[in-house]
Amino acid sequence: MPLHAAIQQASTRKPVLVVVGRSHRTGSGDLTQELENILKEQGSVGQDDSRNTIGDAATAFVASGYANAVVVLQAANVSTD
Repeated sequence: MPLHAAIQQASTRKPVLVVVGRSHRTGSGDLTQELENILKEQGSVGQDDSRNTIGDAATAFVASGYANAVVVLQAANVSTD
């Protein structure tokens, strides 16, 4: 689901808990341009630290102000041997 659509859904519900994955290998493609558009729309600047820490998807929800809580998950490379 594109970020704009997900944020629109979140804006109509309360409370909102957002759970996103933190990965450099996403199946949905690059979110950078969409996040840039959202940050411009929200008037948010200086989000580079957030983007580096929690990722593009979580940063979009934080910047929108519609998420009451955000959980970011990242898989660890753990051997099952």
